[in-house]
Amino acid sequence: MRQPQFISIVVLGIFTACCTCLVAAQTQQNAAGSAEYSDYQAAHNQENRQLRVKLLVEFAAKYPNSDFLPDAYRDAYMTYFLLGDSLATTEYVDKFLVFRAKIDLSERFEALITRAKAFLNGCVDADGRTPEAYRSAKAATQEGIEVLAQLPESPDCLQPKTRTIAEFVEGPCFSQGERERTRTLFNAVDRITESSLKGENVQNTCMGSNLFNLFIDSLREQERQTPQVR
Repeated sequence: MRQPQFISIVVLGIFTACCTCLVAAQTQQNAAGSAEYSDYQAAHNQENRQLRVKLLVEFAAKYPNSDFLPDAYRDAYMTYFLLGDSLATTEYVDKFLVFRAKIDLSERFEALITRAKAFLNGCVDADGRTPEAYRSAKAATQEGIEVLAQLPESPDCLQPKTRTIAEFVEGPCFSQGERERTRTLFNAVDRITESSLKGENVQNTCMGSNLFNLFIDSLREQERQTPQVR
């Protein structure tokens, strides 16, 4: 599997946070001390990434109806992204997004952004070059564009100190710079999937796209201006 050309500081910052707030506090309190809760916490807190995803996959198989399943899927897609496994990242983002009715807008947006980045990372991988993969990526991109349009705009937005997607969405505003970088990301994926579905050469489409290069350049500039996660 080809390693990603970049690892977003956004995802790195998000994963250092505690367990996602997808599950209601009361549910977590009631589950505390149970084998199910202990198994999830063991997976979530595992520092070794390879072992973490193994435990998360085992948790999902053992507790298919768990209230912690969205959390496990979110942990899984973030970890797979950090491991550079693009196909597994998109697979677990899609599993996570099945719970749209239970997740808030910021969590949904975070997942769609990560999926788009994973698609670009693995754009030329043979295993991901299927019509179904392109259609799924295109649909997720359209959903991302729709979510982006719902975010409030502010011409005088100040960059918040924290770098998580959730804080950008729920904080004072989603900055114009972040909005443009995200729009460029979604447009790049949309253009690549559209060209690929038309039968154009995916290698040339991925690596020769001005949108792709612009997106990579904008991410590098963003990371240069972002304090390192400690």
